Amino acid sequence: MAINGHDIVVRIDSRLKEKNLKRKALADACGFNVANVTKWDRYSSLPQSDTAYYIAQELGVSVEWLLTGRERDGLTEEERRLLDEWRQLDGRDREDVLGIVEMKLERSTPQSQAETPPSAV
Repeated sequence: MAINGHDIVVRIDSRLKEKNLKRKALADACGFNVANVTKWDRYSSLPQSDTAYYIAQELGVSVEWLLTGRERDGLTEEERRLLDEWRQLDGRDREDVLGIVEMKLERSTPQSQAETPPSAV
């Protein structure tokens, strides 16, 4: 998986929106020039390691998530949300959800082509 500046900026902006903060406030808190964010986005350059660390700390995320979108356990933010919500369900609801997932998977799995019987001679 390649790491690129644009994806990092997308994750930064997403967290800033959640926290109702602006790029300038983040830059001031972390000690870098706000123009650097534009460079990371446009030229797909990467923040220096200490800057990435300070940004992650300020946003309340791991450096790994900031750089890759994944946590150490390999889950995306969407997968983590799904797991958190799954844990709130009781046993019967979990069975219902599993049934729905299995049905969806069956629909999306390509049907194996049936073999054509050999022609009679």
